[in-house]
Amino acid sequence: MIESLVLFFLFLILYPYVIYPFILYFISSMKRKEISLGIIRIDYPKVSVIIPMYNEERNVVKKMENSFTLNYPQEKIEFLIGSDGSTDKTNEILKTYDHKANTKIFYFSRKGKAGILNALEKEASGEILLFTDGDCLLHSNAIQEGVTFFSNENVGGVCGNLLFTSANNSKVRESFYWKFETLLRKYESEIKTIIGGSGQIIFIKKIFYRNLPDNIGIADDFVIPMSIIKQGKNFVFAEKAIATTNEVENVQGEFRRRVRIGTQNFQSFSFLSEFLNPRYGFVTFALVSHKVLRWFAPFLMFGLLLSSWFVQQINSFLYYLWISQIIFYGFSFLGFIISVMGKKNRLLIYPYYFLAMNAALFVGFLKFLFNKQKPTWEVIR
Repeated sequence: MIESLVLFFLFLILYPYVIYPFILYFISSMKRKEISLGIIRIDYPKVSVIIPMYNEERNVVKKMENSFTLNYPQEKIEFLIGSDGSTDKTNEILKTYDHKANTKIFYFSRKGKAGILNALEKEASGEILLFTDGDCLLHSNAIQEGVTFFSNENVGGVCGNLLFTSANNSKVRESFYWKFETLLRKYESEIKTIIGGSGQIIFIKKIFYRNLPDNIGIADDFVIPMSIIKQGKNFVFAEKAIATTNEVENVQGEFRRRVRIGTQNFQSFSFLSEFLNPRYGFVTFALVSHKVLRWFAPFLMFGLLLSSWFVQQINSFLYYLWISQIIFYGFSFLGFIISVMGKKNRLLIYPYYFLAMNAALFVGFLKFLFNKQKPTWEVIR
């Protein structure tokens, strides 16, 4: 009985990272869709670029100048910027852009990102809404590449391709994890729809926007796509619609970010649990495979460790499975020590990162359980 439980835990841990990608690859290769390439459109829909900001004094000038140089007809674009009660020099800098054409700047009391998005959406006049953050830059053709996909009437939203750059220069740094995540989105999009997006670059048709819950911390880049899907439309991936943002400078900072994201995902899922109903077909399959099993990986890992300890002496496979976990956690601890010392080791950083991110998910779950996540957010560098 316990031996079966060990294998069950092991399967559920490995499935999202090993088995699911191969299933996606097989299905997508059998079912390539025109939507994955997009369709060239001649007309330019009006786009409302919505930018929430909180304490972005170090990024606001770059963001504003980047926005004004986007390759899109000026008469077809507007910029709506909302400062969420910023306490640094963000508001002071934003006021120097008040005179810019097609630009509206709003200064709100602190209400959180969801509240800012809700308020700015009401001011938007574009057919397409583009949500982007104050700490990311859009490539010049990002809007053109993104709106192309709306030529397909089944598409209600589009996620752009987020790339990470190092904090001290513009060199793109793609971690193994992010390459893996991007590949999954590409396959899911080719099949039907992706599950979630990158909040730094999300396009949706304005008619499909639904107010976000603004009294708790939610993952807007998960809730918005799922809201589109709930309305019977697909949310697809635009590989050539590129945005860049600085990577978090250390694993500790990434840990805090993942705690926040984990808490928001659990809180968001409480609004979207209906998608576990098999009637949603591929959406249910992708949601469970890509998201839900990952969210509960900390509990599965603990279950595997505990159950395999009980049965380690039954046969050599179970014994070596137990030993391999001890070695993995040992390498993770060494990776932590080396990181604290300000050094990096390629062999140790991967187990440390994997364990740290799952520990962050566990902390996020506890914060969700005890309602400790506020709707406002703090800047993490």
